Amino acid sequence: MVHYKGRVVRIVSDLPYGGVERRLLTLLPLLREAGWDASVACIRVAGEMAPLFEAQGIPVEVLPFSSRWSPSSLRRLARRFREMRVDVVHTHMYRCNTSGVVAAKLAGVPLVVANVHNVDEWDDRRQLFMERRLARLKDIIIAVSERVRQNYLQRTGISPTRVVTLHNGIDLSPFGPHASNPHLRSELGIKAGEKVVSIIARLVQQKRHTDFLEMAAQVRDRVPQARFIVVGQGKLRSELERRAAELGLGDRVVFTGHRNDIPALLAMTDVFVMCSEREGFSNALLEAMASGAPIVSTDAGGASEAVVDGESGFILPIGRPDLVAERVTSLLADANLSRRVRLAARERVSLFSVDRMCQATDLLYEKMLGR
Repeated sequence: MVHYKGRVVRIVSDLPYGGVERRLLTLLPLLREAGWDASVACIRVAGEMAPLFEAQGIPVEVLPFSSRWSPSSLRRLARRFREMRVDVVHTHMYRCNTSGVVAAKLAGVPLVVANVHNVDEWDDRRQLFMERRLARLKDIIIAVSERVRQNYLQRTGISPTRVVTLHNGIDLSPFGPHASNPHLRSELGIKAGEKVVSIIARLVQQKRHTDFLEMAAQVRDRVPQARFIVVGQGKLRSELERRAAELGLGDRVVFTGHRNDIPALLAMTDVFVMCSEREGFSNALLEAMASGAPIVSTDAGGASEAVVDGESGFILPIGRPDLVAERVTSLLADANLSRRVRLAARERVSLFSVDRMCQATDLLYEKMLGR
């Protein structure tokens, strides 16, 4: 029988399909198995993924804020924390790292944890000013990579003892050296003998999909059998489709929108690319490593902490699609190089399993509450 350790509420704005939310979906059931009564509180709306959490036995409660600093909203959330007798409030991203933290302190919650998921997480100087002021209300701040931790320390001036690095982890079990699905290839219009280069990311500016398309145009000229898959949804889709047409990529690029079959898509991927200018510690990068897809990534966030450059993938400067194209071309052309990278990536990614993340989180909660 599992020993009960306490009640944990994770605070998010909502639960859309995103990296943070998918990570919570795999982590929270494990924390419950470890003895923590874990649930989620949304301070805006529930979001598309809420039913998936509830199906896993993770309660989701919506306590909408009329504004970030609404006194009535803060009091209502604090009252709910007291009613639930919450032991740990753990907040995510800037909005919740303000409102959720203040409500937790008003309620007298024993342990308040804030997660920082990206470098330069603040939209403007006002937000950075508030972060500095509210930092003293947080018992511990978790950065998802050492790059994020160093950026946070530099921007806020907070004591290094207050910020720890806890790398993201993923469920490794769905990924592996699976055979490519011929039906999926047919659905996406991938013909026999064609090579697949994929990017999996929300269609937003920081992911730099335009660099991916520039790279694709260069690789197409060198490897005519290459096809390019853009997985994800976002407001930039129409703009990116127009850019693909301007580059003459035509049917060489497939925009899939949101997909629930990421392991199958990675199994058919010959090279995985990440072009981001800002990252924390990318789920998609870890999933590609677990699948064995050779990786070419920009040096964004914790990418160089996950991927050992030249061994388990390749790390390149941000904003250089020409260099990305050269490396992608070499991986498509050199089967031995591709095989070496695949094997090294699968071995490396074992360091970033969700089980290890759960153990580290469990230990942190116990240590902080004990203190």
